[in-house]
Amino acid sequence: LYVADWFLALTLEGRAFACNSGIATTPVTLNATYATAEQDLFLHVPSSLAVIPVYLFSAAEDTGTAQVVDLFAVASATGDATVTGTALTEQAMRMDAPIASGVTATGVVTAAGTETETGNFVEFWRPVAGFAADDFNGSAAYTGIGFAHAWSAHNAVCPPVVAAGGSVSLFASYQAGIAFNGAVWVELPTSAIV
Repeated sequence: LYVADWFLALTLEGRAFACNSGIATTPVTLNATYATAEQDLFLHVPSSLAVIPVYLFSAAEDTGTAQVVDLFAVASATGDATVTGTALTEQAMRMDAPIASGVTATGVVTAAGTETETGNFVEFWRPVAGFAADDFNGSAAYTGIGFAHAWSAHNAVCPPVVAAGGSVSLFASYQAGIAFNGAVWVELPTSAIV
């Protein structure tokens, strides 16, 4: 007897989605330093949906210069549908895309963002904190740090649930850094969980 993992079951239903900020050989330029309303990947969750992040990644191709690195993810009851940044395409994880995502994904928010660390929020992932040596794409020298990091709901004690509106944010600030960031999530009607 085989029972499908719940996330796989939702993927089979067409309720799993993903977005990429930076694709193929073209990374994106990140925000140089942490600012409360300048996320490097932002998922706005409307009040009609409940969203559970399943996977997040950030892979820096070039960190610019050595500095304090702030790489972390936040789930919040605060959202913003009108942030200024690069609009990302929400792709279905079931390739025939039977259901469209209701989430708005934005890469590298540069202005008009919203402070998501107010009210009910949690920083649920922080793989890097503090000063980091420069890791740049023209060097063969080993820095010992590594700048590719991933979070999986399968390895979490419990993943956050953003219900009835809010957001999921990834901050990945490197001075003059370029990177590939991405997210995978499942979404359900809010009514399905209340």
